[in-house]
Amino acid sequence: MNNGKKTNQENESYVLYYSFGSQIIYKYGGLIVGFLMLFYLISGIIAALYNINHIFFVLFVLAVSFLFIKRYYEILKNLPFKISVDNKKIVCENYFFRLKKKVEIEYKDIDKLDGGIFDGRFLKPMRVYSSSKNIEFTFYNRLKNSDKLINMILKNVDKELYKKVLDNLSKRGIIFQSSKDFKAENLN
Repeated sequence: MNNGKKTNQENESYVLYYSFGSQIIYKYGGLIVGFLMLFYLISGIIAALYNINHIFFVLFVLAVSFLFIKRYYEILKNLPFKISVDNKKIVCENYFFRLKKKVEIEYKDIDKLDGGIFDGRFLKPMRVYSSSKNIEFTFYNRLKNSDKLINMILKNVDKELYKKVLDNLSKRGIIFQSSKDFKAENLN
């Protein structure tokens, strides 16, 4: 395994992973939060048996729990823990609970980039979409050498999409003098 190392000068390729700690947090952190919400839900129901006003707390905890679980599942179903990238395509593998086996996306099929650095929000997850193949994957800056993945994506996507990302960044006040100045490694 070449964890983030270039394998061929002519045809750049990288294999990117999350650290063991990040994998544990992304995979099981939501379960811990879910158990804490369950604890609050149970205590709220017991309190509501004695005072009906606590029903509002129970409803609030139910709503927050539902939204959290929905968002957690949406992220996990599109979050690969192994990403192989080269000049032609991106291969995503090792999804949580094996929700997906292997996803391949070619740069020419990518038609939308959002979240994270693509929107100027550096700590948020980044999403890559291909509506023609109905493919989406998510990744975080915690991915080892994520800057290499971002650079490969921006270097190989359609020029209109590249310009759209740069325009979006400049609207947020992240302005580059030229496209040569835009390198994801400068932003980490």
